[in-house]
Order: sequence, then C-alpha cells, then structure tokens
Amino acid sequence: MASLRELSQELQELYDLAEELPSDEKDVFKDTLEALQGDIENKLDGMMAICAQIDADKEMLKKEEDRLSARRTVLENNENRIKERIKYFIEQQPERKFNSQYYKFSIRKNAPALKYDELTADIPIKFLIPQPPKFDKEAMKKELKAGVEYEGFKLVQSESLIIK
Repeated sequence: MASLRELSQELQELYDLAEELPSDEKDVFKDTLEALQGDIENKLDGMMAICAQIDADKEMLKKEEDRLSARRTVLENNENRIKERIKYFIEQQPERKFNSQYYKFSIRKNAPALKYDELTADIPIKFLIPQPPKFDKEAMKKELKAGVEYEGFKLVQSESLIIK
C-alpha cells in the first residue's frame, strides 16, 4: 500500500489533471477520485489502528509502572521498619554499639538541623535569599487580549489535530 505522502501527491496530481479534462471524461475522474479517497480512508484508518495499539501499550506500561512503584514502596517501608527496630534495639543497649558476624551497628549523632515554625518564626531579612523576578505569561496574555500592545510580544494562534 502506498504511503500517505504518496497518496497525497496522487490526489494533488488528480486534481491538477481534472482542470484540463474535457467534460465527457469527468466520470472517469470521479471514479478515480473515489478509489483514491477510499485508499486514503483505509490508510488513515490503519494509522489510527496503530495509534490505538500504541495507546493501549502506553496504558499497559503505565499500569505496570504503578504496580512496580507500589511494590517498591512496600519494600522500602519494610526496610525502614526493620532498620527502625534495629535502631531501637541498639539505643536500648548501654554500649550503643553492637557487632555481628557480618555487620557493625552503632548509633551516632547527626549534624544539627534547623527547625522552625513558618507561621510564627520571624525570619531576619539577612537570611532571606533574593529571588529573580518571574515572567507572568498569563497576565501578559490577558493584557494582549485586552488590546494593550507591547513591543516584541504578540498572541499566536496554533492548530492541533482532533480525532474523534
């Protein structure tokens, strides 16, 4: 079967020839056009069948990703629970160290972490990090739609394919 590009070229050539055909050959043109349009419809239907299969494959992979992610979360939770039990056991020991045949366990102090309540803490200005200004595209679009003009800015209307 011909590619969509080839069918498109054939259709254009057919329309170009139709302008030069005498009126008694218009029936031949019409039959040829219907046959070509049938080929194009079959091609588009086939391409959409491929898209449907790809979509089904994507959904299957998404479900598998979700399943594997849930499984990973269960394993991570199990590991954390086991480590917390070991930590609790070691903390209860007077030595706070324990050696087994394969591992060495101990409790150590971590580096101090800063904790504060964002609602009640009054952060001194010298500890605030300046942020670069952000461009508000939505506000700019509203202004352009309202008729305000800015140099170098314009609204652009694009098109997209809709398949039902």
